[in-house]
Amino acid sequence: MESLSAKQVEIISADVQMAKITFTHLADDLIDHICCEVETEMSSGKSFQDAYEKVRQLFGIRELQKIQENTRYLIDKNYKNMKKMMKVSGTISLIMLGLATVFKIFHWPGAGPGFVFGFFILSMFFFPSAIYINFRDSHQKKNGLLHLTALIGGIAFMVGVLFKIMHWPGAGVMLVVGTGALLLLFMPILLFVSLKKAKTSKDKMLYSMGVFALIIFEMSFLFKMMHWPGSSVLILFGSILLFTVFLPMYTYKNFKENGRITGQYIFLVTTSMFAIIFTFLLSINVSKNVLENFIRQDYITMEVVKHLEVRNEKVYTEYEKMSDSIHLQCDSSVAVLKKNTQDLYDFINELKIQLVQATDKTDKKTAEEMIVNTSRIIAKDNYEVVHKIMLGDANNGKATMLKEKIEQYKTSVLALTVSNPRIKFLIEKSLNTEDYVTPEFKQTWEEYRFSGTVLIASLPVFSDMEMNVKQLEYEVLHSIICKSNNL
Repeated sequence: MESLSAKQVEIISADVQMAKITFTHLADDLIDHICCEVETEMSSGKSFQDAYEKVRQLFGIRELQKIQENTRYLIDKNYKNMKKMMKVSGTISLIMLGLATVFKIFHWPGAGPGFVFGFFILSMFFFPSAIYINFRDSHQKKNGLLHLTALIGGIAFMVGVLFKIMHWPGAGVMLVVGTGALLLLFMPILLFVSLKKAKTSKDKMLYSMGVFALIIFEMSFLFKMMHWPGSSVLILFGSILLFTVFLPMYTYKNFKENGRITGQYIFLVTTSMFAIIFTFLLSINVSKNVLENFIRQDYITMEVVKHLEVRNEKVYTEYEKMSDSIHLQCDSSVAVLKKNTQDLYDFINELKIQLVQATDKTDKKTAEEMIVNTSRIIAKDNYEVVHKIMLGDANNGKATMLKEKIEQYKTSVLALTVSNPRIKFLIEKSLNTEDYVTPEFKQTWEEYRFSGTVLIASLPVFSDMEMNVKQLEYEVLHSIICKSNNL
């Protein structure tokens, strides 16, 4: 039997290494076995090239990798368990998120729990096990930081997406942490690793351009979500660099090397497209038409409030001209009504100013101008600030204080018109602070009014309260005066 030369053995060894056979003893056994098979073929008169080509058809790279995979399953129980966990958790999370999305679209009950459990399984089981498997397969301990940043950034991003979908506070923070870790830590480290493996300077330039373009493009959507200035410039620059420069160059390189468009390339482009669409949908703001409806509603309500203020002031002016006997009977009641009404009105108005200040990070004077012209507000669809200020961490926010002040006002006004059932009915109806209860669930008044409410939708809620307070002021004032005149 003809023996192989040292150079021929090196060729076989190089192919085994290309298959990423990282188990040393397994690699040696495979090289020895392949060499024996090649020598057997060569003994029948074939050249090394022909003999090796025939053996390669039996022992391709995928077959070699499959042998290593089966070997690892037999000797590494932990790896086997993690592999099973990755497959099972990935399937379950995909099913749950898919069903939750359908339920969300059709407004069926159960979408919320589906998203919560789906994202929990995805981020806590599937993603960590996938990172672990990839790390074990690479067998490059020096790339541990690469996998660690991917793990931290990926989990933080997925939790942020869940919080964003569920309108929970903290979504912005988690998205910033996750996106920042992925774009500013993971991507540069990945670029560094890729540059070390690049064969030519053109490959290095292409990898650098792709990573830089992707960082700029994805960063623009983070700026868009967080209402930071500069998002439009980043979107434009990132889009041009990614889609008109990098993608054509990468396509040309891939086609030149393979002579055709491979399935792997199509999968990469398709996956990237869906990732970009998902990021776009995540960062897109509430429909402009919806926001304009809230702006219009608040404007109309505040115009009514202005009219009521003028009307009430006329009644107070007329009251000042009435006889001393009427003043003797009514002055204390009128003074209490006027003071309590103005105190509640000012408190509600101050809440509006605080919300706009905190959301747009502006000064008080500018915020006062913005609540008059709400179209000037930038972060109209921000709900986190509303939740933080009005509800707090444990329902200890300003909404509880507002409810208490409304109830105190109701008590004081009812005391002034105790004998008027119509006024009592108006007070209970227009300043209702009861919890929202249905056969399916129960919400506190605070949660019903402000939970998951974006800024521009919360302002009409406050304006309605101001309108009701001013309307009640007129009714109660008129009742007090009429009672003193025995009308």
